[in-house]
Amino acid sequence: MPVYQESVPYRTAFPSSHPLYMGMLTRVQAHVHPTLSPHDRVFCLGADLLRMSVYSPIDPLPEQTEVAHLSERDWELAKNHPVAWAARAQVRETLRALLPLLKQRQNPNQREQARLRSAQWRDRNWEAQRTSTLAKVLQATTSRPMPAGVLCAALAQHVPPEAIMLEEALTSSQTLPGLWRQTHPHALLGLASGGLGFAIPGAVGVSLAQPGRPVVALVGDGSAMYGIQGLWTAAHLRLPITYVIAQNRGYRIIKERLVSMQGCDQFIGMDMNDPVIDFVQMAQSMGLSAIRVEDPADLPQALKQAIQSGMPQLIEVRVANGFGD
Repeated sequence: MPVYQESVPYRTAFPSSHPLYMGMLTRVQAHVHPTLSPHDRVFCLGADLLRMSVYSPIDPLPEQTEVAHLSERDWELAKNHPVAWAARAQVRETLRALLPLLKQRQNPNQREQARLRSAQWRDRNWEAQRTSTLAKVLQATTSRPMPAGVLCAALAQHVPPEAIMLEEALTSSQTLPGLWRQTHPHALLGLASGGLGFAIPGAVGVSLAQPGRPVVALVGDGSAMYGIQGLWTAAHLRLPITYVIAQNRGYRIIKERLVSMQGCDQFIGMDMNDPVIDFVQMAQSMGLSAIRVEDPADLPQALKQAIQSGMPQLIEVRVANGFGD
């Protein structure tokens, strides 16, 4: 069976190297519905069942698709969508009991059919999609300000695989799940609640819970301003956190929703360019080393130096705002 990760990466990651891993579902109903349409059943393991973002008349779950849901959280069972089967149980122990039973019951013909289905999905799996996405993104490295996808590609290519990646950049991090390889259970952590301000203090909590591990937090400039004082805590505790601020000088997510939902492009109070916020000086005032990067060619070295320092660092990266900059 092809495997899709839930739409909000705040629980255990799935290894992107698995040949049947297809990537992360989005929080957009119009994207999820056609993704699931080829499937007659969805087996949801421990995850939220199709947590979406804003309202859409499109249901993410196709009408003909049956759902089986296994979760330790009974309040999640059948909360978002009706299910054909649900069980409150410990996911890991249930799978340990279930998988040997399934293998015993498979006959040779069923095993061959499973092998053929697996082969069909491999040409469309996460790794195949990553190759295509990366090639497309890297075509825009000469644009200024750099597109946010170029920043995500640099993170995916130059952050060591053992690092823990947090993201709260909303629009700027859209390509990150399709580029960042998940090699361990805490590879990618994201915003679960919908409220802003998680990543800067959240990175402190993650670093305390995983001592010694490098932590990289990709944070939008708007999101950063909700919890900017967390930089001082990171400096005070001397934690190995690299904060990467995607500086597009505005609230792009609100602009995009205003255009898509109201057909309006009168952006009142959605820009942060008069004056421009200087995150480098702000970080330095709280005890972090900090630099500003505008050329993609400077990103590899900036990331390498920051992460290898083993100390809290901040890199402010100027990215395009999507509306003429």
